Amino acid sequence: MPKELACLCVSNFLGWAAFLCVMLFFTDFMGRGVYRGNPSAALDSPDRILYEQGVMIGCWGLTINAASCALYSMSLERILGHVSYRTMYIFGYLAFAAGIGSMAIIAQLTEARWEIIFLCPVMGIMYGTLNNIPYKLISRYHTSETYIRCGVDGLERRGMGIDCALVSSQNQLSQIVIGASLGSIVAAVGSVVSVTVCSSVLAFTACIAAALLVHYDVDRREDAPNYSTALWSM
Repeated sequence: MPKELACLCVSNFLGWAAFLCVMLFFTDFMGRGVYRGNPSAALDSPDRILYEQGVMIGCWGLTINAASCALYSMSLERILGHVSYRTMYIFGYLAFAAGIGSMAIIAQLTEARWEIIFLCPVMGIMYGTLNNIPYKLISRYHTSETYIRCGVDGLERRGMGIDCALVSSQNQLSQIVIGASLGSIVAAVGSVVSVTVCSSVLAFTACIAAALLVHYDVDRREDAPNYSTALWSM
């Protein structure tokens, strides 16, 4: 595996792990961490009602997440015409880390409830970033002959499909890791707010990886062939 692709996979894994921390537990976080409800309380009891209200507001937050992702993804192509891939990749991770970290602080230190959904657009920005920037970088990598040559003799060529599959597989890998570990973390800490703390820490780590590890410029010692020139010479 080329080092450019390996570094991109590491960054993408950390990003998906951060995103899934929140997405898999968001409604429970709203019901228990923000609204202070109890899903095990008796039906129609105050604690049960609070939990159900939190879950309902959490669903509205996920709706805002989907809408913001759609708007961000539609505008991303135009934004990338003026801003570098590095800037947008780091921005997506950093905005998510700051927004989710703010959710943890608000849930722990204030009595705010439904107001927390105003931070949900950062989840849409993160999802749009994870599903756009890595694949644009792969497309850029494949403009380099040095990158796409593989095999002992260098005669084989890397396919873009396998590279996209390797990056996409980080989603499933992170689901396994988060699904297997996060429940134990919540049980050990004793608070569902730990979900947002873990998510924010992972997102900051992904941001560092995007800034220091990910390659945004490929080796162009041997540029991709100019097919138009070759055809003209014939």
